[in-house]
Parts: sequence; C-alpha cells; structure tokens
Amino acid sequence: MYDFYHRDAYHFALYYTKSREEAEDITQEIFFKVLKQFNRYKNEDKVKTWILSIACNRQ
Repeated sequence: MYDFYHRDAYHFALYYTKSREEAEDITQEIFFKVLKQFNRYKNEDKVKTWILSIACNRQ
C-alpha cells in the first residue's frame, strides 16, 4: 500500500507545508496511522481517499 500511495500523501503534505522535510515527516506519520488503523478499514475501493483524509485530519 505504501508503494502505491506514498507519493500522493507526500505531495499532499508538500503542497500545504511547502517544506520537503516537513512533508516527509507528515508522510511517515500518515502511514504509521494507516498501519495502526488498517484492520478497521473496510472499503478497499477508496484507499487513497482514506489515506488523504488521514492527512487532512492530522493534528
């Protein structure tokens, strides 16, 4: 899953932060949350949307 979606998450974070280092950190945080919550995820058709929603809701 990381191989398919890490670029999307990274570019999403980069767009909002304008910092490569911060976007890399955020991408790492996003996929850590994805791994923690993956067993609860049900809709396989919208994985990218789910990952980007985690990025949007990141605190």
